[in-house]
Amino acid sequence: MKKLILLIALALPALLTAQQRDWANYGRYAEANAQLTTPPAVVFMGNSITDGWDNAHPEFFTANNFACRGIGGQVTGQMLCRFRADVINLHPQAVVILAGTNDLAQNNGPIATQHIVENIISMAELAMAAGIRPIICSVLPAGKYPWRTEIESVPEKIRDLNARLHRYASDRDGRRRRLDAQRVHQRRRASHARRIRRHGADRSARAGALLSRGRKVNPRFRQTEKSPSRGDFFIPEVVFHE
Repeated sequence: MKKLILLIALALPALLTAQQRDWANYGRYAEANAQLTTPPAVVFMGNSITDGWDNAHPEFFTANNFACRGIGGQVTGQMLCRFRADVINLHPQAVVILAGTNDLAQNNGPIATQHIVENIISMAELAMAAGIRPIICSVLPAGKYPWRTEIESVPEKIRDLNARLHRYASDRDGRRRRLDAQRVHQRRRASHARRIRRHGADRSARAGALLSRGRKVNPRFRQTEKSPSRGDFFIPEVVFHE
């Protein structure tokens, strides 16, 4: 019992520290987000590469109404956590996502490549659900990670990650194109049906006018006698669309 109490006493400070820690670093851009008066055109979500870009060339972001939301050292799980606060709530037109290399470097511990892809896909799908266009960048090449020299086959792992991201984007684009084609076909069918209904209503009105003037309409062939001014026409069947 004494050993258990001792273990709890030793673990308690660590647990309290973990609870107080802002793991996703929401606080990094909280003030900048609150100060925005108009939505940025594009938000750049990423790690130190994106963060360093803003530090080196801030005029690129300010001149184009872009917002940098990169945080050095972050993995995709952290970016996914703060994605709503740092991207969606800003209501941009698009978001550029450059992420994944720190996951391969195991900055937050080992993670399967598929889970890295899933985190990035989740960010993209959250963006699309909010009407924001996601732009997924390929991970930049590297031979080794200087801060994690024990990680082997870095170039191969990056190529594998990029291939999976490219496959997702291509599949998504293919599905979008198929859906667009289906919608076009449906719109054409609906437009054709509207034309038929308008055409039928016009012909029916003309037939009714002829009948009111004593002209004869042949119900079997749905065709009137020759009209010197109107030409031949037929009364269409009733179309019911539910």
